[in-house]
Amino acid sequence: MENTKITIIILSNRPTQFIDVLNRSVQSLKEEIDLQITKKPYSYINCRKNCDLFFMDGIMAENRCLEKIHLLPFRNHQMILVGLNEPAGSEILLPAEEYMMYREEFQSVLRQMIILCLEEKNDCLTFVSDRCKNMLRSRQICTITVKGNRSIIQAGNRIYPVYCSLCRMIAYHNLYRWMIRASRAVLINPIYIDYVYRDEVHMKNGTVYYISRYYKSAFMEEYNRQS
Repeated sequence: MENTKITIIILSNRPTQFIDVLNRSVQSLKEEIDLQITKKPYSYINCRKNCDLFFMDGIMAENRCLEKIHLLPFRNHQMILVGLNEPAGSEILLPAEEYMMYREEFQSVLRQMIILCLEEKNDCLTFVSDRCKNMLRSRQICTITVKGNRSIIQAGNRIYPVYCSLCRMIAYHNLYRWMIRASRAVLINPIYIDYVYRDEVHMKNGTVYYISRYYKSAFMEEYNRQS
C-alpha cells in the first residue's frame, strides 16, 4: 500500500494504562504498518481531523460520539468496539481488566478497523485468495458475487475466490462506500455499468445482472447519485 501510516489518539485525562493495552494489542501489526499511538486531553477538539482511529475515555462521553465507525471508546472502564460483522449500532463490551481473557477477540476487531483505515486511505481492497494476499484498487473491481460459501471478486478477466460471506465482506471492508448491492448475491461497481433498464443492470462487458425487489429502491437511489 502507498500509505501505511495509522494514527491512533486516546482521549483521556487519566493515566496512560490504556496506551499499554493498545500497544500490546497491535504489536503484531507494527512490522507491516506504521502505527502511532498518543494520548490527548479529553478536551482535545481536533481528534477526528488529526487521526485515523480514536479512543475515548467514556466517563464523560455522550452517545453522539458513537456516530463514526472508527470510534472505539472506553466507556465506564469498558472498551466498546463497534462490531464490524454485526448490524449497525451493535457493540462488543470488553472490560479493561479482563483484557487478557478476551485478547484475541479484541485484537481481531482492532486489526479489522486498522485494515479498513488503510483501505480507505489507499482506495483499495485487501483480501486473501488461494492463500495469497492481494490488494486491488477499487476501480479495478467490477463485481463481487456469491458462489457457494465463497465471495467471488471479478477484476477484469481475473476472478478471486474468497472464503468469506458477502455480508462480512461488506461489513469488514465498508464496501458500500464505492459499490452498490443489486441482490443478496451481487455487488456492483457503478463505474462498470452501461445502463439500467427496469430490473436489469447492463454492464459494459455485456453481462446482465438483475436487481431484486428488496434492494431496488436503495440501488436506484445510489446509482442515480453516482451517475
